[in-house]
Amino acid sequence: MHGDHIGLREILTFITANLIIMTLWINETIYLNKYGERDLLDIFTIIPSMYLIGNMSLNFSNDFAQTALPFNTFLTLSYVIILLQYYLRGRRIGFNEDIKATLQMLATYIAVFAGATLLVIFKLWTNDERMLIVYIIPFLISFFFQKRMSHDPINFPHMVERCQLITIITFGETVIAILKNYPIQTHLLTSVLFFLTMAFSFMFYISQTYPSPQGRCDCSAIRSLGDCSWLEFLHSGNGAFP
Repeated sequence: MHGDHIGLREILTFITANLIIMTLWINETIYLNKYGERDLLDIFTIIPSMYLIGNMSLNFSNDFAQTALPFNTFLTLSYVIILLQYYLRGRRIGFNEDIKATLQMLATYIAVFAGATLLVIFKLWTNDERMLIVYIIPFLISFFFQKRMSHDPINFPHMVERCQLITIITFGETVIAILKNYPIQTHLLTSVLFFLTMAFSFMFYISQTYPSPQGRCDCSAIRSLGDCSWLEFLHSGNGAFP
């Protein structure tokens, strides 16, 4: 996003990148919230997941011709890891209807992203913003699985903590972007003002999310939390713009 020109392509790429990363984070968090035991199964799947998502984020740019193949590959493998987590946990505790529906939904994600990878390999990928719709399709399909998934109350403080964590990371990246784009030696006033604005925004955010509800909460509240966190993630990430 640190280009000389910000147009429709750059804006759509930025929004899509945020959507993909936040959705991956939330899918992993929901698994840990519902079925995570922090045992060896979780440890040995989370570690490769971190590696794949890290490499995926490094390969998202406006230069689709150079990054589309590695990005789609790492994205596909990231969802394979989450599917593997549900499958292995299901073998231990039994495949209830929620796990079955989630496995089918994740398989749909993987099929679409794997298809996108094949498009790149066979040079059918157009390398423009029109192809960004591919990343939206799976999330539209997921609505068809909602009725089959469990809507039992889940650990709300845990969800708040996970959403806070990714937002805090984003605030940190934004501070780095401000210091990089507005060095104090050449942009003293602008650098200080932007930094203070981000610092006070962060303090306000923490003050509003710290007194979180305790115990378990229904899924409608969780969905609202996720939506608000994505918007906050998107907003605070705007600090990466020069």
